[in-house]
Amino acid sequence: MIDREARATTRIVVEDFLFDRITAFQFSERLPAIAAATPDATVRFVAGALGDIYDDWDDHLIAVDKRTWNTVQQVPLH
Repeated sequence: MIDREARATTRIVVEDFLFDRITAFQFSERLPAIAAATPDATVRFVAGALGDIYDDWDDHLIAVDKRTWNTVQQVPLH
């Protein structure tokens, strides 16, 4: 089932993290919450796949290499 609202919200959270509008802790709270509230398999996959791009120990702005940045930019939420 496609949940357009959950996909849009996920896209916003991902973009907010990519462009330093939220920190890693905020990202790690928001993304799983969206995934838990929707049956959309794409949203759940994206939340699981992006779960490794933040650090659980330190709150920080995004810090990824160019390859990861490019991959995250292509997340299929449109």
